[in-house]
Amino acid sequence: MANTNRRHTLDQAGEYTLDRCEIVSYKNAEDNRPRTVDIKLITGSIELVENIYQSCMIGKIQVFDSNDIRTILPITGFEKLNLKFQTPGQTGVDHTEENGRQFHIYKIESVSQDDKAQRTQGYDIFFTSRESYFNLMSKVSKAYSGPIEDAIEDILRNKKFLNSNRALVFEPTKTNAKYVIPSLRPLDAIKYLCTQAISQKYNNAGYCFYETPAGYFFRSLESMYAVNGTAGRPHKFDYYYQMTNLGKEVNKDMHNVKSYTINNPINVLQNMDKGMFANRLVVHDAFNKTIKTHDFDYYNSFGDYFHVETQGGNKTFVKQLIPFTKFDDTDKDISQFPQGRTSVVTETSKVHNDYEFVPTKDTLPISLSQKQSLHNNIIDLIVPGNSLLCAGDIISFHLPLLRPVGDGEKQQENPQHSGRYLITSIKHNINAEMGQYEMSLKCSKDAVREGYMAERDTYQITKEDKIAYDIYEEDQRILSTMKVDPLDYT
Repeated sequence: MANTNRRHTLDQAGEYTLDRCEIVSYKNAEDNRPRTVDIKLITGSIELVENIYQSCMIGKIQVFDSNDIRTILPITGFEKLNLKFQTPGQTGVDHTEENGRQFHIYKIESVSQDDKAQRTQGYDIFFTSRESYFNLMSKVSKAYSGPIEDAIEDILRNKKFLNSNRALVFEPTKTNAKYVIPSLRPLDAIKYLCTQAISQKYNNAGYCFYETPAGYFFRSLESMYAVNGTAGRPHKFDYYYQMTNLGKEVNKDMHNVKSYTINNPINVLQNMDKGMFANRLVVHDAFNKTIKTHDFDYYNSFGDYFHVETQGGNKTFVKQLIPFTKFDDTDKDISQFPQGRTSVVTETSKVHNDYEFVPTKDTLPISLSQKQSLHNNIIDLIVPGNSLLCAGDIISFHLPLLRPVGDGEKQQENPQHSGRYLITSIKHNINAEMGQYEMSLKCSKDAVREGYMAERDTYQITKEDKIAYDIYEEDQRILSTMKVDPLDYT
């Protein structure tokens, strides 16, 4: 069962402390305080998901209820949830009324009788951050000028919008524009502003807005990869697959990967379709009456940006996801075909005097490539629970080459799939019945650990049968050799 005693030392990988798991009713008790029910002892499992592509955290609690709390309390979708758990000795999830971060219960599903006890029912309680509710109750119709982070903070804090009291960690932008938000839901307005943001210290575009137990984050992908625009960000934790002689060494156990799955190591056709390797932007400027074309080249621009992998902590020019080689008989590499993904936009300069929109050429082409890059080399890790980690952190995954090793030969690491990864999503999984805390990490990398060997002289098969057949001529030849008897078709 769950360990509900507060402890500061970790004796075994997968341990956790569950300090609070309480449903707070919308109804008051006799002392005029909200009626609260502790559900720790009837909790079967807890799931909590944080994701850099998801604005708010979501979660689920499975309970086995022998007192019909669902009906008697009742649970109506207007209740709050006090939830506090962590790995012993680490910071963790603390969403309780004392700090104003309570989750909100919004749904119940899968109500069924327990096979083992006729008077017990099991069901799932779904919860999310309070900002999800405010997002669906309001619209933003407002003009913002100046740095985009100021607009983000207003939408997050304003009582007319998200009304949030959570911490906001933001990366300053160099945007000085005026935007009019046309009656959008607050999170949709933030999502739009993210597409317009350019980093103050990185030559990139496209921000993410997401929530973790540490607060809300408004930052670019490159800021997750690097520190202060000058060096690669240190990884936060090391993970190993197939560590040997673990025994009861808890420190080693915490670094052990229970299982892994590599999804979509590379998908060239999808990457070409999404504009990762090359894309073309056609911009029509209505004020200056001009049409300009901007082509993005993956290979030529790769070294201009930080990636998950670095070269001695610096930017790398040689760790692309695919090798540099000419494609077929074109005498070009695939980053030299920008028409594979073409975007056409209309811009108007000099609209707001002192405020200028960010040129689309500085946002859209690189944003398409950077975001699509993270859809390659996706790896799912099952690891012991470690509440130190959050979505947006960097980890290092040590994966050996899965091949036989001779006597005295050292096991080598996979040159492509080992190395640094960005955590894009964490699912915290607490199994209260087993007393175990695991995490499902979804990670990705936009560069390989060791660069592929370039090949400039590709082998070509030149013999081709360039013949076109007229099917009617072929039919005529067949007819000339046939002896047609009308009786055969009666």
